[in-house]
Amino acid sequence: MNLFLEHTDLVQLTGYTRKAKQCIQLRRMNIPFLINARGEPLVTVSYINGIKTEPVKTGWQSNLMAA
Repeated sequence: MNLFLEHTDLVQLTGYTRKAKQCIQLRRMNIPFLINARGEPLVTVSYINGIKTEPVKTGWQSNLMAA
C-alpha cells in the first residue's frame, strides 16, 4: 500500500502532467500536498480516501454503556 498518490493518479486528479501545473491545481482544489526533493507534489492517499489521521478522543462514555 502506498502512502502517496502515484504520478498517474495526480495526472488524473489535476488534469496536468507538469509538476508546476499540478501544484497550482491542487492549491485551487484546496488539497494539501508536500513537494519532494524532485519538485513533485505529494498527496497522501489517506486524505483522498477521507481517512482521518488524528486519533478520535474517546474520553467520554455513556452511563448506559458502562453497565
